[in-house]
Amino acid sequence: MNNKKLNICLFIFLSLTSISFSQNLDFEKFEINGLKFYSSKKSIIEKFGEPTKIFEPNYDCGGLSAHWQNIPFYSLVYENFNFIGNKKDGYLLENVDFNKLFSIIKIKYNKVILNADSTQKELEKLFKVKLKTNGKTLIQNQNDEGIIVELKKGKLTSISYWTSC
Repeated sequence: MNNKKLNICLFIFLSLTSISFSQNLDFEKFEINGLKFYSSKKSIIEKFGEPTKIFEPNYDCGGLSAHWQNIPFYSLVYENFNFIGNKKDGYLLENVDFNKLFSIIKIKYNKVILNADSTQKELEKLFKVKLKTNGKTLIQNQNDEGIIVELKKGKLTSISYWTSC
């Protein structure tokens, strides 16, 4: 991607997303159905069963880019969430959609449950950041990675892993 296209993409992303730098975001504090944020494929399948689909997403750039990292990444797709990773690095929770009425996924951060009932106020206190009431907010740590938290009407609707390009 040339610099002009990258700048345009960055401008659009920043226009749609608030950015919050939080030195406190710690992926070690996440727990997904008892699993650590980075887990093995075997552990994930033991916990959630076989994914509905496995594929190589082939991202152009960033920490999950096979091209940049010189190692393939695989997406393990389930109904309302997916993991991404490989045997060497492990797999991480890439996306979760809390809009579904029923979900088998249970996420905790620092022992606080995150789900569709999580409010803006609770999340701001937990992550020590200001969030958009309606929209996406990037909560980034010092390692150029983070999560994108999406709220609608002040309630959590999704969480996505983020890494810079």
